[in-house]
Amino acid sequence: MLSVMQMFRQKKIITPRETSDGVLTVSALGRHLNDIMEANAESLGAGTDYHLSRRLAWVLTEYQLLIDRLPRVDEEVQFGTEPYAFKRMFGYRRYRIETLDGSVLLEGKGKFVLMDIDRKRPVRPSEELLAKFEGARIGETLDFPKWESPQSAEPLRSQLTITREDIDVNGHVNNARYIHHASELLERTAGDSREGLRQLNVRYRKELLEGDQVELQLHRGNDSCSVLFFREQEKVADIVFFYRP
Repeated sequence: MLSVMQMFRQKKIITPRETSDGVLTVSALGRHLNDIMEANAESLGAGTDYHLSRRLAWVLTEYQLLIDRLPRVDEEVQFGTEPYAFKRMFGYRRYRIETLDGSVLLEGKGKFVLMDIDRKRPVRPSEELLAKFEGARIGETLDFPKWESPQSAEPLRSQLTITREDIDVNGHVNNARYIHHASELLERTAGDSREGLRQLNVRYRKELLEGDQVELQLHRGNDSCSVLFFREQEKVADIVFFYRP
């Protein structure tokens, strides 16, 4: 179980427009995780403006999310996150969604790397920056078990052009948009991406920019579906939906 001593929380009521058949969409889930992280950083004085003024950005490299169930329309739930640890140029976050009576709907973790925007290279956070995350464990990490994306011999292929709508303040595709495009492809071709969903793993390998031409490959497994993002022949992201038997 996650420690909640340092959890930053916000209560939200799930609206009809972010649901399908009365349940939060996977796309909206990605946006909520982004929003709670950004709200937490702003509350600590380490938000977007602070980082951009220093030409820095935390770039998400991996999510691992364990899902009991997704929130329902009109349900009031608590989204939570904590900046758990920092080691070298990496930062680690925990996430949680729970009902108001404390039932856990989702537990997850994210791994970030601090990037120098101009030089496009990882850098270590300064003591000034680390001090803003008081209580985080310096020199520690979160464990991210290794995983592979299931692949089939004949994947379904779909073409995508990156548009302005996909781009964040750092000039590359927002991490929630990968989840959006993957879940949309699943729902167009394989049915509801949420039915029986127990885990969502995301790995970001390379940045995508406005105008990039991307191929999505959908691979179906026995209890999983993976969506791989390719720019030309280079894999730039993997998203795997794991399902209950």
